Amino acid sequence: MGSSSGSSLNSKIIRMSNKISDLSAKVCVLVLVCLLLGSSCKKSSDQTQQQSGLVPLDFKLPNKLGKVSFFEVYTAIALKYFLARNLDWAVFETGLGGRLDATNVVYPRVCMLTHIGYDHTHTLGNKLVQIATEKAGIIKDGALVVCARQRPAVLRVIKQRCRLKKASLFCLGRDFKTSNIRIYEWYTLFDFSFKDVTIKNIKIHLKGRYQVENAACSLAAYYLLKEDLDDDGPGSIKKALSQCNLMGRFEFFSRKPLIILDIAHNPSSLSALAENLKLYVPAKKVILIFACSQDKDAKSMLKMLAPARIIITRFNNPRSFEPQELAEKCGLENFLIADDIKKALVLAEKLYTEEHVIVVSGSVFLISEARQYLGDRSKAYSRTGTTPLLSGGIFEEAVAVAGG
Repeated sequence: MGSSSGSSLNSKIIRMSNKISDLSAKVCVLVLVCLLLGSSCKKSSDQTQQQSGLVPLDFKLPNKLGKVSFFEVYTAIALKYFLARNLDWAVFETGLGGRLDATNVVYPRVCMLTHIGYDHTHTLGNKLVQIATEKAGIIKDGALVVCARQRPAVLRVIKQRCRLKKASLFCLGRDFKTSNIRIYEWYTLFDFSFKDVTIKNIKIHLKGRYQVENAACSLAAYYLLKEDLDDDGPGSIKKALSQCNLMGRFEFFSRKPLIILDIAHNPSSLSALAENLKLYVPAKKVILIFACSQDKDAKSMLKMLAPARIIITRFNNPRSFEPQELAEKCGLENFLIADDIKKALVLAEKLYTEEHVIVVSGSVFLISEARQYLGDRSKAYSRTGTTPLLSGGIFEEAVAVAGG
């Protein structure tokens, strides 16, 4: 592609950016670039570039849009990829907040708001109302909005945004409900109802009460779109949910030694982790391996847990706290330090006895490195049976939990 084409692209970017004032303009510009990259392949003389759809372009992003972030680039690539694959539906999860997030260039049929707690307070604000305002920024004109249980102040913000955008709000516990929740060691059963739909004995293998709430929100979104979907009935829905798995979310990764990996990375998710530990392994003493990013409220995160031993480490990313700095920031006294996750796990296994559980948590980056080091130990760890596999584990019979 010659310089004249690059100049033409520059002029298109400038005209486009002048029409869009918020930070999502960068993603719109990047999507435009991606689309033009694909259409310009025929003008490239390089066969490899033709096949890849990547052609060097002589253009500059307008200065007023600032630097392009990693997440913005990947969002633009994702949008182009989804377009090329001619998808019927796509699901986008915001990277940070919502109002100014790169993903907020889309106009969704359904918006989903899971539980809103304290996270990214340096960017979104240190009050829940501020955070909720940013999160609710994904709600567009006339959208269908599915909402998990929220604190009253958070729910007021969401309702106000829905009124402003003339969006229809559907809340868990009011518009759709869960009931008859039975938590077993390896799976959970619950019933779901929404409008004229009732589904009984839905099975999920994701662990914890909050996963029932997440599944219910997903089901509500599904039924709001039901008329536009190929619906095979409740059987296919139940099968899909029963096969759903999320690596690193309260994941029993190893049996001997007992190792649980959890990507909890803010106070709210650490609180959920603490609840799950009490629910699933109440008799176990926790050996915690912990690391987190520098922008996290590490002190509040660690307050959620009461480990018998704690090992502070780091992950291989510039955002990681250095172990000693993290320990000092949190005011820790009795702790051990390991330079990386491999050394941390080796140290934890030396401390481990049958009365312990090793828990790795604090960052998605940390869990990724832990999984890479541990390899495929999890292959020997079944999650399909009804017989408890852990000595001192929770349930030989179902435990009823109050439903929504």
